[in-house]
Amino acid sequence: MANDSQSGNLTVARMCKPRPRFRYYVGILAILACVTGLWVSFDDARHGQASAAIVFGSVSLAAALILAQTLRRELSLIADHVSTTGVVTETRPTTRGGSHISYRFEALDGKQYEAESDWSVRSLKNGERVALLYRTLQPETSRPLPNFIFFAFEDASKT
Repeated sequence: MANDSQSGNLTVARMCKPRPRFRYYVGILAILACVTGLWVSFDDARHGQASAAIVFGSVSLAAALILAQTLRRELSLIADHVSTTGVVTETRPTTRGGSHISYRFEALDGKQYEAESDWSVRSLKNGERVALLYRTLQPETSRPLPNFIFFAFEDASKT
């Protein structure tokens, strides 16, 4: 059930929380990619190619750290969250073919918050709505649902 707000026509979702579902294939692919890079690194080191071993090892470790940090952020947001719908206020194209969006939403405390996020799912226009999660006690920490890498969301009211 949603409640329309007077300020900015934003919707605050108070009753239905989307249920996160872990994307096992993403976790498995991430682990396989990191392990493969480390295996190539060790194999290069075994054959006396130290520079290649350093490159592959460094890239694999960096990727593993970035993925672990992303998973940690997503888990912490899922552990303590409120779902709502925000309104896109600005879109800017990125060099990678996606776009960078700015959006505004109203939290349960009645205040409006603005945030930004990279967006590569589909192109959005100003004024379009986007579903998101934000931290209950820190509404400035938010993320649109399609931007989660390790989790997909199902509407809890449909099950």
